[in-house]
Amino acid sequence: MKKLWLILMICFVCPGVFAQANTDANAAKDNTEEEINTGQDITKPLSRLDIRLKLQQTTGNYDTAMTTLRLDVPFKFKNGWQLATRFDLPLVRSDVPSRDNPRGDYEFGTGDVLTQFLLIAPPKGRWAYAFGTQVLFPTGSQDQMGTGKYQLVPTVAAVYYPESWSKGSFAGIMIRDGFDFAGKDDRKHIHELYVQPLVNINLPERWFVTFAPEMKMNWLDDNKWFVPFDVILGKLINKSTVVSLEFKQAVVNDYDLYDWEIEFRIGFFF
Repeated sequence: MKKLWLILMICFVCPGVFAQANTDANAAKDNTEEEINTGQDITKPLSRLDIRLKLQQTTGNYDTAMTTLRLDVPFKFKNGWQLATRFDLPLVRSDVPSRDNPRGDYEFGTGDVLTQFLLIAPPKGRWAYAFGTQVLFPTGSQDQMGTGKYQLVPTVAAVYYPESWSKGSFAGIMIRDGFDFAGKDDRKHIHELYVQPLVNINLPERWFVTFAPEMKMNWLDDNKWFVPFDVILGKLINKSTVVSLEFKQAVVNDYDLYDWEIEFRIGFFF
């Protein structure tokens, strides 16, 4: 019961704190201020190339360093709909033990390739919606670098733009349900629920702060939860370059994913 209350608090109380602070700060602002797209809004995709550098620590003080090359290419249709495509190639260096690495040495290789295809509906008032799926391929070069399974991750998202917030700020939620459908028989099956509340506040001088904890529930392990604290601070350097730093800390870690994680990102819009 305590864990359920904690999850509800993260979903509703923390976004409310960000929202109230932003409302107070922007109550007197002119509604004609320029809207800035920092690339945080899933329903307003941009053509971009990201380089993401992540350091993660798991129970037992095992380290994983990951460099992810991410490409986003949206396609706009005349009727106002959009198709947002995404492709992630992770490069991994890790000392996590596995059958391929029984001594826990640092090894380098590729992780699982991720693709994403989202249909985005034309905005309706202050609401925007997206739905689609991710497809993951078991390209991990060693057991500890991937799942060994092909996965589908159906996705739905809703985003709301409060009138009193700064232009480009939003609140929303994204829900995914991921499961494996093929792959190596000797690897564990996967079925996880992802619930991710979203709050993004655009700040002066093209700074932004995003609260987006991706909570996970494992359907195949007694419905155990993983709930992190997650905050991103970033800045749009110019119209084509964004940088950010993200910090995550496990709050509920019933099935062990990581203790903490930090990621630096630089993105180039084109």
